[in-house]
Amino acid sequence: FAGFSWFLSMVSGSRPKIAEDSAIYVRPYALLMKRATGSDLPAFTETLLHDRYDDFWKNDPRTGTMEKLRVPVLFVGGWFDYYCYGMCRMWEKLPEETRRQSLFLMTPFGHEMAPKPGQDYVFPNGLLPSDRAAKWFHSIRTGTPYPYGTPGSFHYYVIGEDRWKNAESPYRVSARKTLYFAPHGRLKDAVPASGSASFFYDPDHPTHHDQHDAMYLLEPENRYEDVLSFVSEPFDESQSFFGPVTVSLRVSTDCEDTSFFLRIGLIEDGKPYNVVDGASTIVHGCPAYRAGEVVTLTFESQPTAFTVRRGNAIRVDLSSYSDCFVHHPNTREKLALAVKTKVAKNTIHFGESFFVLPLSESPCSDRINLS
Repeated sequence: FAGFSWFLSMVSGSRPKIAEDSAIYVRPYALLMKRATGSDLPAFTETLLHDRYDDFWKNDPRTGTMEKLRVPVLFVGGWFDYYCYGMCRMWEKLPEETRRQSLFLMTPFGHEMAPKPGQDYVFPNGLLPSDRAAKWFHSIRTGTPYPYGTPGSFHYYVIGEDRWKNAESPYRVSARKTLYFAPHGRLKDAVPASGSASFFYDPDHPTHHDQHDAMYLLEPENRYEDVLSFVSEPFDESQSFFGPVTVSLRVSTDCEDTSFFLRIGLIEDGKPYNVVDGASTIVHGCPAYRAGEVVTLTFESQPTAFTVRRGNAIRVDLSSYSDCFVHHPNTREKLALAVKTKVAKNTIHFGESFFVLPLSESPCSDRINLS
C-alpha cells in the first residue's frame, strides 16, 4: 500500500479522504476508491474483482505485449521495488533477439531507485548515474557502446558485497541451498524432527506493521505473538544467492482459508535486515481445502541477490499478513468482496517445511570488491 496516496492523487486529482495506513482495513475492499475519493473508479475496482489469471486479464490488450516487442529496452528496477517481480518476468518474455539488444539494471533500492533518508543499511556503490536513460538513447541512436552495462545482460547489485554482477536471467538457477524449519525457532540444513508451531492471526487487530523499504532493520525475533521467527546457524563460509526463493510449507489452519507470509532476512554483524518476501493463500494452492487439513503450500518470492558472509546468518519471519497486501479475512470470500473476518489459528508442521535459496554461480570473496 506504499504510494496509495500518490496513486489516488493521480487518478482523482486530490488527496484521499482516508489515511493511507487505514486503507488496508476498508471492507469490502472493492469500496476503497469510493470511500477514499467519494466516487468509484470502475477501471480500478474491476481489477480487484479478478484476482486470478482469468479471461479479464487474458483479453486485456496489454497481455502479450512483451512477446511482440522489437525495440531495445532499458529496464531499471530495484530489488525492493513493488514492480520487481513483474519486470523480471517481462525481461524473460522478451523475444530472444530483442533481449540481446536490451539491458536490465537492477539496483538495491525501492521504487525511487535511491536511498531514503535515515535508511538503516547503506549501499555505497548502489546508485546508478543520473544520465543512464540519456546515455541509453544516445547509444541506440548512434550505435556507440553503452557505458553502464552490456546489452543482453541482467546487470544486478549484490547486497552484502556492494558490487555489481552480470547474468542472463535471474531465473537460470543450477545450484541450490535448502534450509528446513525446525522446532525452537531454528533453521537446519538437514530434515529436523517432527513437531509444529502455531500462532493466532486476527486480520482486524494485527500486532505489528512492516515495511517494504530496502534492507530496513527488523524487530527483535519473536517480539510479536502472531509472528514466528526462525534463525540459522552462523555460516561456516560465505555464500552468494541470486534468483527467486522457493518456499514449501506444510501448514494447517482452523479456518476455511488463510494466508501465509514469509520474510527472509540477513543477520549481518548481529543486526537483522529484510531481504525478500513472499506470500500465498491456502486455497490458491489447495482449492478444495477444508479447515483442519494439513497440506503443502508452495510459492515463490520475487528474485533477489545477496551474500551471507562467514559468521553471519539468515532469519525468517513467518506470519499471515503484511501491510503490502490486503489483510486476508480467513474466509473463502473473494478478497475484494469480503466483509466479515475470523481469527485463525495457523500452524506450520516441521519435517517437510523448507525453503530453497538459489546459489549464485559467481564466486564470492570475503573481501568486498568496490570496483
